Amino acid sequence: MSEIAPSAFIVKTLLWSPNDWGETGRVMIGEAARRVEVEAHVLRHWESVGVIVPSRDAGGRRDYGSGDIVKGRIVRACQELGMSLREVASILLDSRANRRVVIERRLAHIAEQRAKLDAAEEFLRHVIDCRATDVSQCNGWRRYAGLGPGQVDLTRAE
Repeated sequence: MSEIAPSAFIVKTLLWSPNDWGETGRVMIGEAARRVEVEAHVLRHWESVGVIVPSRDAGGRRDYGSGDIVKGRIVRACQELGMSLREVASILLDSRANRRVVIERRLAHIAEQRAKLDAAEEFLRHVIDCRATDVSQCNGWRRYAGLGPGQVDLTRAE
């Protein structure tokens, strides 16, 4: 199977530094959302579930520091990898042992997805060259559908 390139956001996150904006100060929610590349309501939701809880200024407004931005980018990258917000919270907030369990579970899920994608790719490559006129009789199609062999295997040239 061909190599799948990571998303542009994940690449930027891996290469990103809090100093990329030339400042290390605190920012309000609109600027934080811009830096994390999400809408402000997403940051509010993440706060409501406890994933990122910014401090508040004297007026009660959310006040995001560089650590909050880093966490936000981690949340976003993890979600792009298919992780649920609950899984991301475990990675950010739980003990190292719990974090490891969540990541190992995600890796097992990825391996399962990869196996399914490999099977799908193999099947589609077969379909390109399949000579069967009746696909229900093609052993390649039947194998992919989880059926036993048909009467004749027309998939290979003699």
